[in-house]
Amino acid sequence: MALTSNAHWQGILNAFDSRFNNGSVKALNGLIQAAKARARGYRTARNLITVTYLVGGKLTQFPGSPYTTASGRVPA
Repeated sequence: MALTSNAHWQGILNAFDSRFNNGSVKALNGLIQAAKARARGYRTARNLITVTYLVGGKLTQFPGSPYTTASGRVPA
């Protein structure tokens, strides 16, 4: 324990000075884990990365749905 504390002492002191935490990183990780659990696996790593960006990317503009009509309604 003492060796670990001594090896990381400067980082421990910096943590008290900066007051930053990793809450946002943990929240994003939770979103990614929830997406993985819902999908129960993806065929490729690229698909998982794409879904990760969609879930955690805070996107504000999405492309229009190809299923809407000119009136903006989805056909039944």
